[in-house]
Amino acid sequence: MNPGESGTTVLGRTTKFRGEFSGTENMVVEGDFEGVIRNPGANITVGPQARVRAAIAGRDVVIYGKVEGQIHATGSVSLRGDANVVGDVLGTRFSMEENSMLRGRVDPSRAGEPLPSSASVPVAAVPARHMPVHKPRSVPAPEPLVLRPVEPSAGEQPLFVTPPAETSASLGQTPSSGYGHLPAGLAAALRKLDSTASTGDTEHSKGQQDPSEVAESKA
Repeated sequence: MNPGESGTTVLGRTTKFRGEFSGTENMVVEGDFEGVIRNPGANITVGPQARVRAAIAGRDVVIYGKVEGQIHATGSVSLRGDANVVGDVLGTRFSMEENSMLRGRVDPSRAGEPLPSSASVPVAAVPARHMPVHKPRSVPAPEPLVLRPVEPSAGEQPLFVTPPAETSASLGQTPSSGYGHLPAGLAAALRKLDSTASTGDTEHSKGQQDPSEVAESKA
C-alpha cells in the first residue's frame, strides 16, 4: 500500500490525533496518534516516524514505527525495520524482521476478533502503594503532684536539734539557752567562747584599780 493512492487516508508527520478513528479506507499514520483505530476491512500502515498509542483493528497491519496497544487483524501482521510494538498481536499470520521488537503475545486463535466497543489504550497499571497510617498514641494524664513530708530514716539524726538538759547543765548553761536551735557541737563551741569572754572581762576588771584608791595610797 502506497501513501496517497486512491482511497487511502494519510495522517502526516506533523499531525497529532487524539480520539477514535473509524473507516473503510486504507490508512497510513506518519504522525502521533492516540486512541482507537477501527478499520476492520482495510489495511493499516504505521510509518517509521509514527508514534501510536492505540488499539488497532484492520485487515493487514504493517508496522514500521512504535505502537503501544493491542493489534487485531483479519489478515496478517508484519513488523518491519526498527518496529517496536508493546502489546498482544491477534492475527492469522505474523512476521517480523531482525531489528524489530515485540513485547507481547501472538495469538492466532483469536485472529479476527473485533475490538470491544469500549476499547482504549492500555495503560500500565501502577501498583498501589500502601502507606503506613500512624495512629496517634494516647498519652495518660499526668498524676497530680503531692508534696509529702520527708521522714528521717532510722538512725538518722536531724540537722538541728536541741541539746538535752544534762548536756546544757554540764556546759554551765540552762536548758533555755539561746543555742538550743543549733547543732549540739556548734552550740557547745559558742558557749565555750562566751564563757571565755566573760572570764576575761572579770580578770580585766580585777586588774584595774579605782583612781581614788590610787590617790589615797600616794598620800
